[in-house]
Amino acid sequence: MGLISGFLSVLFSLGRFGPFNFLKYLLPGVTLDVLFFLKLRRGWEGALAGAVSNLSKLGVNLIIGSTLGIPLNFLMIGITPSILTYMIFGALGGTLGVEVANKVRKYYQRMS
Repeated sequence: MGLISGFLSVLFSLGRFGPFNFLKYLLPGVTLDVLFFLKLRRGWEGALAGAVSNLSKLGVNLIIGSTLGIPLNFLMIGITPSILTYMIFGALGGTLGVEVANKVRKYYQRMS
C-alpha cells in the first residue's frame, strides 16, 4: 500500500515536497502494512495502528526538514502542535478501517 500510494503521489505530482513526497506516503503505508499482519479485530487495535501510522508521517517531516537543513528546534516548534491532531485523526481512521474490514469479513463469510 505504501509503495503504490508513494509512487502515485510522485507520478501525479501531488504535494509540494517533490521527490520527498514518496517518503511521506511510503513510511505510513509500510507501517500500516506491518501492523496489518497483527490481524486487528477490535476498534482500539485499529485506533492504535492508525495513530502510529499517521504519526510516522511526522517522522518523515522531520527527516525532510533535517535533510533540507532546517534546525531541529524550529522543526519541533512546527510539528509539536500537529502531534495531537495526527493521533486523533489516525485513531479515527484506524477505528473506522477495522470496523469496515469486520463488516466485509462477515459479509464474505455469509456468502461462502
